[in-house]
Amino acid sequence: MRQLKPGKPSADFQWFDEILMLTQAAISVANTQRWALSWDLPPGVASQGRGAAYEVTVVDQFHQLGQRYFANRNETAVWECPFPTGGVGRPPAVDVVLYNNDGTIKTRLEFGIFTPKKLKDDAEKLHKMAARFLKENPKARNFVVLWHEERRKLSDVRIQTQVTQFADAATKAIAAIPGMGIALGLASGVDLFAAEKESHRVIYVAIFEVT
Repeated sequence: MRQLKPGKPSADFQWFDEILMLTQAAISVANTQRWALSWDLPPGVASQGRGAAYEVTVVDQFHQLGQRYFANRNETAVWECPFPTGGVGRPPAVDVVLYNNDGTIKTRLEFGIFTPKKLKDDAEKLHKMAARFLKENPKARNFVVLWHEERRKLSDVRIQTQVTQFADAATKAIAAIPGMGIALGLASGVDLFAAEKESHRVIYVAIFEVT
């Protein structure tokens, strides 16, 4: 199921859709692997474990699953790419950076579990980084990809509700950070593997462009 934000479809629709599908695939693989490694544990032990995949695992899977896709677009993907600033301490890093064949940055991607604060923090990070490296990479684009999981049946009503929550979070983040822009590009909902009978597991994913 796909749900574009209200308004005219963007020229980037296909790319947004493909990035969301890769993200959904990564989440599905990560969660299914976690279930397969823990499904037959003793009840008292299994209940102590984490039920959803960690963000870093999803990003790792995205990086792996997307290799052919990136290559076909003449891109090279770098996972956890650092950006030295000359300052003291560990330099800031971006989850996935896509480079052109000439070594210039094409796209920066941050990933994570959706909360309004997560969107604001990741967007602010990319906004500041883009300004700092504008001369070196004037055409680079910056995106935040976030997901929200629910144990309810997927429906048009639910995805529209989630789109509204994504859009509202973007509006609040823009208000909090002067000069920053956040545009919701596309949101998507899809069923995940659920082991329990008659159960549902749905993931909603959204991509936001930061300017």
